[in-house]
Amino acid sequence: MDRDELRALQLERLRVTLARAYQSIPFYRSRLDDAGFAPGDLKSLDDLRSALLVRPKVKLVEPCTLERTEGKAKRVVDNRPK
Repeated sequence: MDRDELRALQLERLRVTLARAYQSIPFYRSRLDDAGFAPGDLKSLDDLRSALLVRPKVKLVEPCTLERTEGKAKRVVDNRPK
């Protein structure tokens, strides 16, 4: 399966999941209604991001692009709001 087919499949599955959540879970229904977004409005992932102001909490990087630590411990500080 090429990348475009995979994205189309993922978008279709997201549409089904979003419609199911909208119908059966009051929290998500009210959240989507407040944003003025209906499950049928989903045409791309960017539509959902802009409607709900969804921001990813992590930054994705390409494999093998992280700096190596030569086996030494490296301190990582999580500055995300809790």
